[in-house]
Amino acid sequence: MPNQTKTKLIWTVTANGIKKKGIVPIAQILTKHKLDGIICDYNDEIKDSLKELREELKKNSIYPNNPQLPDNIPFILRIPARSASLCLCEQTLNVKENDVIEIQVLVDSFEENGQRKSSKAVEIITSHSDQLAHLKPGSKLEFSYGTVAGIVTDITTEKNSTLVTSISCKITLGGSLLHGMDVSSPDLPRELFPLLPSTENILKDKNLSEYGDYVMFEGLKNAKEFFTLKGYLIDDNEKISQRHPSVAISKKIYEPEASLSPKLLLRIDSKAAHELLSEILPNIDGVFLSRSELGKDEHPNNLPLTQKNLISLCHNNSKVVLVASELMESMKKNSTPTRAEVSDIANAISDGADALILSHEVTEGPHAQEVASICEETIQNME
Repeated sequence: MPNQTKTKLIWTVTANGIKKKGIVPIAQILTKHKLDGIICDYNDEIKDSLKELREELKKNSIYPNNPQLPDNIPFILRIPARSASLCLCEQTLNVKENDVIEIQVLVDSFEENGQRKSSKAVEIITSHSDQLAHLKPGSKLEFSYGTVAGIVTDITTEKNSTLVTSISCKITLGGSLLHGMDVSSPDLPRELFPLLPSTENILKDKNLSEYGDYVMFEGLKNAKEFFTLKGYLIDDNEKISQRHPSVAISKKIYEPEASLSPKLLLRIDSKAAHELLSEILPNIDGVFLSRSELGKDEHPNNLPLTQKNLISLCHNNSKVVLVASELMESMKKNSTPTRAEVSDIANAISDGADALILSHEVTEGPHAQEVASICEETIQNME
């Protein structure tokens, strides 16, 4: 049995991925490769599946021969902010500079009789209806953080609907558009506030700790928003542990089977979030560094140093650091990674990252087993 490593490997699961692969096959990958955690977007659609997955993992302890190691792995729940992603009928679309493509922009929840109204081959699926109000001719669009880029030349809102918009997009940087790519624009807001009722209901759920051990917030503009979210999870009237900022010290804490609130993580995905960190650092348990998203605000030349400084800051304050974004990205399609991708993982380990996050495009791709094996071996070799 391989030794437990200091740097953890976190596996991304989605509701769609669970439907396609099934609970048992996912649990088998996690157990076989002794993966150290799961991260997922949390919503009503995935709740029951998470409980089933946790029960399946309990049947096969990750470290069955070592009672000193945990018999289960932590679940990280991401409370998603506003987002947008690409949906393609053919999975891949190659475009070149000056091509004009027609795109249907829809809100994720907009369905009629189980079917989307769009008949377009290319769609952008947004998470919130208020995002559509900001799109206009001249809006810049980036796919997968600038891999492909374009500009909106024309926009039409369907009659009697605020949830469907048709746009024409002129490509300014060509390449391959892939199904599931992140779509970003200065005119597609990504903030968490104002909260949707569904998000409030998640935060008010007193049984949240049954589904996840960590909760990750993103898209925050200021400390007030953070403390508003924290107030949903921890009663403001209770005394909070200084060493463990997600633990409320009350009579319940002394009970043998006390249920603790999930630990709190802040996603560093913008310059605003990076600046917010210094203000709320004592009140969180760790950070999630999303380098590709932060790279839209920071010059790419600054990212390696930013990563080193952030990891050092967190370690000096006893906070965990999770590093993500485009790790083993080429293995969405290829059975082997590039040398640069392996070096990227090795450098993050060398910097002192507590955990590495693999995206769902990789963990739900055709080479998921190979991804797990290569990452596992790379971490062991580096350590």
